[in-house]
Amino acid sequence: MQSFKRIVNYLTNIKQHSKKSATNSTTEKVFTEIEMDDRRIEQYQIECRKLYDLWRNKNYIAAESYGKKIIDHDNWLPGVFDTMAKLYRRQKRYNEEIQILEIGIQAQKRHHNPGVASRNFQERIERVYELQSKE
Repeated sequence: MQSFKRIVNYLTNIKQHSKKSATNSTTEKVFTEIEMDDRRIEQYQIECRKLYDLWRNKNYIAAESYGKKIIDHDNWLPGVFDTMAKLYRRQKRYNEEIQILEIGIQAQKRHHNPGVASRNFQERIERVYELQSKE
């Protein structure tokens, strides 16, 4: 999403200014940044999938360790936090689940992704509080 916004901003700037003002080095810089963002997101998706596979195969210790590691390395994709929350819920570690979901909400805000993920995380937090009150 951020890559798309950069392209739109770049194209808008070209329309506003003559093509003479847009230098090749600026163009190359913008597209290099976009390519780097795309590679980073692809890497985050691979990490998210690996975490999910560890969780699905019930390798909970490795999943928790790996999940914490990729979150520490700024993987902000919602799937990471969702999988970690599922891991904690399955083990009835409700306080950790709340904590990871709150971190996930902050990560989504930091990366300008405030939509569905943040709302779903908030709903999960409310559900955890309900489960805690029943025990």
